[in-house]
Amino acid sequence: MEYIRPTIELLTKLEKWDLARLLLDEIEPIVPQHTQGLDLLCNCNYMAKRYLKAIEYGEMALGSTLDANTKNAIRFNLSKCYNFANQPEKANRQLKRNIDLNPEDVDSILDYSVSLYAMNRKQEAEIYLRQIEDSDKFDEKNRTAIKFNLGVHELRAGNLHQGLANLSLGRKLRIWGSYTHKFPIPEFLEGMDIRGKRVLIIGEGGIGDEVINCRFASNIRELGGIPSWASAHGLSYIMEQTGLFENCINYQNYTTDIPTIKEYDYWTPGMNLPLNVGLNSFDQLWTSKYLNTIPEYDDKWKSKIQTNKIKVGIRWSGNPLYEQDLHRTLPLDKLVAVFDPEKYELYSFQKDDIAKQIIEYPNVVDLNAHLNDWNDTMSAMSQMDIIVSSCTSVAHVAGALDIRTFVLTPIMNYYTWAEESNNPSWYGNNFTLIRQQNTRDWDGPMDELKELIKWI
Repeated sequence: MEYIRPTIELLTKLEKWDLARLLLDEIEPIVPQHTQGLDLLCNCNYMAKRYLKAIEYGEMALGSTLDANTKNAIRFNLSKCYNFANQPEKANRQLKRNIDLNPEDVDSILDYSVSLYAMNRKQEAEIYLRQIEDSDKFDEKNRTAIKFNLGVHELRAGNLHQGLANLSLGRKLRIWGSYTHKFPIPEFLEGMDIRGKRVLIIGEGGIGDEVINCRFASNIRELGGIPSWASAHGLSYIMEQTGLFENCINYQNYTTDIPTIKEYDYWTPGMNLPLNVGLNSFDQLWTSKYLNTIPEYDDKWKSKIQTNKIKVGIRWSGNPLYEQDLHRTLPLDKLVAVFDPEKYELYSFQKDDIAKQIIEYPNVVDLNAHLNDWNDTMSAMSQMDIIVSSCTSVAHVAGALDIRTFVLTPIMNYYTWAEESNNPSWYGNNFTLIRQQNTRDWDGPMDELKELIKWI
């Protein structure tokens, strides 16, 4: 048993998710079903992002022991699984028990505030964190974690710069952006003179994060710098089409292996760009459409998509390996039911295995097999009258293309939606958020969507 945990941890760090899950399937039947074994299986399934399965083992582990300290540790591990599995009420109860027993258990306090946030008790979550923000009872790592968690609350209050600064502290905890800190050139920081200097922006996070932040290359130019982009997701060709960069390259995410790095004067992480170029208010985020399609792809998709109905592009799920995926995935049956097939033609922009769900809906056109790259996707999107998506990269690309877009976002929203507005400042007037109000309940947002599209 001593080799199982580090092996699964290594595989997940290398993003070998299928291999980690295959190994777990093989070893689960032979792991002893005592407290230690059950807790091990809970933890390993959690690392492999199989949260529902982790919960099964965690609940069995909790019921298998009477030892108070062991129960506290299991409750904490189990609560993490509950939070990621979109069961924050259960996480809240387990964590409250731990905090009652140890009021200085900062890990439980932090996750307790997360569970409050996911239950749409956001003000309570912030108050809870503010009470311990300046406490001298915690070490530097814990204080950093508290400030990181307060980042989203600063954004809620309209404090863009402070909110992003707090979130950036998550790099120290390895829970924000990527972990590239050892490039052999200086890092560009706010206030530096970069006139005439070549600045390599390191793309990080997901595809959506690169799309969100590439716009700020224009601010680098305003400061006199010469921006280039290194994409972690093979998006160099998309970035080149923006016209914002001197050159664009691809690199392997979470590495520092960029052979041309010494050709640049500075580097900066992409998700820090709004900070480093000195943006202080939300009204500085959006200027205009900044992604571009290619005419030959536009012509291709004009010929493919021809209907007299209102054309609606839909995407109901994102990367299933994203930690919050069980929060953001939309019920496809309810989404399709919003649109009268006599009036609307639905086109699915869902990719990979999840796209197979569309076979149950013959009135929805499945584009999966035809979306060979992002140029296909963007040109196909540009033919739509509206895009409707959960919080995915498609939503951000639609916003950057300034297409009429509706995003149904969960209570546990991404940082770009923390600002308390249904028309977020990250995109233009064509972009509307529809916010979930009750945990796991999408009926309300679907009803709101149905009312909004009446006017299109």
